[in-house]
Amino acid sequence: MGTGEWALTTTHGHPSISTGEEPAGGPVTDRECAREPLRAGLAAEETSFYAQYPWCLNAFPTIREVVHRLSEELDKLERQIRQLEIEREAIKRENDEAKLRELNTEIANLSVERPKACPQPHLL
Repeated sequence: MGTGEWALTTTHGHPSISTGEEPAGGPVTDRECAREPLRAGLAAEETSFYAQYPWCLNAFPTIREVVHRLSEELDKLERQIRQLEIEREAIKRENDEAKLRELNTEIANLSVERPKACPQPHLL
């Protein structure tokens, strides 16, 4: 086969598309294709995430639900920024330059995440 050409072949008993070239490390054996079984249950990070956002498991949310959840997340972000700004003013009085720089960086990072225009739920 020439460059860019492909053919339907059978690999490990299943049809697949092949370019006719072997992988750089040589052919893949059945032993290398064997996978460990999936773990039962969620990882700690997944459990933590879904505990905060159980609504994200809804595969078919309505537009109204999506806008509502987006509004909640944007409100959360705004509250975080306001809290850090209050904390920054308190740090200014203490003259702690290192902490002040850290807070300014964190506020700047959160402000970048904040979208310029937010959807208005009452328009739906």
